[in-house]
Amino acid sequence: MDPTPNLGGIPGSPYRASNTIKYANSVGPLTIEADLRLNGNGDEAGTDGLAGDGGGIGIRVAVTDNLTLAAAYDTEDRSDNLRHVYQPAVPAVAATSQGGKAVAAVPGKTGIGPDTDRVGVSGKVTLGQFWGTLAWSSHNVTATSFDAAGTVTGMSETETDYAQLFVGASLTDSTSAWVGYGQSETEGSTLTPSAVNVGLNHSLGGGLSVFYEGKSDDSDVAGQDSTLTHYAALRLDF
Repeated sequence: MDPTPNLGGIPGSPYRASNTIKYANSVGPLTIEADLRLNGNGDEAGTDGLAGDGGGIGIRVAVTDNLTLAAAYDTEDRSDNLRHVYQPAVPAVAATSQGGKAVAAVPGKTGIGPDTDRVGVSGKVTLGQFWGTLAWSSHNVTATSFDAAGTVTGMSETETDYAQLFVGASLTDSTSAWVGYGQSETEGSTLTPSAVNVGLNHSLGGGLSVFYEGKSDDSDVAGQDSTLTHYAALRLDF
């Protein structure tokens, strides 16, 4: 449901991944899509990209000419490519004395990349030249940690809920614009990071278009300013 191909409503939205096999089919008002990702090395995956083996399935239903509903599930396994990256090894440090204060030894440790399960629902309403989308998703991340000897030392599980709202309009036959707001909440945290997005797209014909996207991220951390991101590009669909 996210109309931006680059910046995303809020961090956590999955986008494109290399080495993907996808199936899609439509029967009347029902559309089904499924994908299988063989991307264990995490090639070309960004911070918010899909960087592991996995797959997903989604169903979209055109309830009326003006209302579309959708639901999806996705799972991702990064255990192969992020075993030594998710929690970098920390070398053991012998106890020393610094300024009269004892410094305890720090055991070496490593970790394994997380498994992530995502589930989400969304709806889109169209009224003439105007449209709006509302979506909710939940991301459950499970990670396992090891010590330097490779012994399992613990397992952590984190759940984050995301909500996004976008509204847009076709300004002319070739120009469209939208604005969006997103917010996330992580279990056990009092922070509610949020973001505001704006976008403008103009078609030049022949599959060629130019677009701009802007994003303001608010981490909800006291004393930390919002982060602004601008993205402008020329796009060719062929």
